[in-house]
Amino acid sequence: MRITGGIFRSLSLDYTHNKWVRPTSDKVRQAVFNMLGSLEGKTFADVFSGTGSVGLEALSRGASYVFFLDHNPELIKKNITKIKALNYKILGGRLPQSLKKLDFRPDIYFIDPPFHDLKILEQTLLALEDFSHPETLFIVQQSSRIQSPRKTLHIVKEKNYGESKIIFYKRKELECIQGNGLTYQR
Repeated sequence: MRITGGIFRSLSLDYTHNKWVRPTSDKVRQAVFNMLGSLEGKTFADVFSGTGSVGLEALSRGASYVFFLDHNPELIKKNITKIKALNYKILGGRLPQSLKKLDFRPDIYFIDPPFHDLKILEQTLLALEDFSHPETLFIVQQSSRIQSPRKTLHIVKEKNYGESKIIFYKRKELECIQGNGLTYQR
């Protein structure tokens, strides 16, 4: 596993295959970042980071700051020592409690929860919506066998890569209706 682009391109990363860590493949990571384009000036959060490969890719490609969120950040710490970056923060602990440690609301969230656990994915997206701004982009990597979960988010793009599905979401803007001196949202 390696960084696929940017200033740390080709840097090898340490990883472990087990039931808790399933690194995003180089091919999928490269496709996601090619779709994103420039990250200059953007803040990024790698949620369920595992190895930290997605957040490290974001740093390599110019993200101004990256948050790594994982309940066991040991692999992230090991891999982050391979680069000379200061613009990151590693947050351990469980979601949504660890979100309270965020200094600001990231522009982009990459969420790669336990692969077949739709309940965790739904809970995570619901919690992250409270830690976002209207232009936040949510990128979810999930099993291609499960349905896209959030009804309060709008699907911008969806792409399958074998067993994985990558979905780009944006927040839905609430439509306001005025009548009888009151404002209603639907």
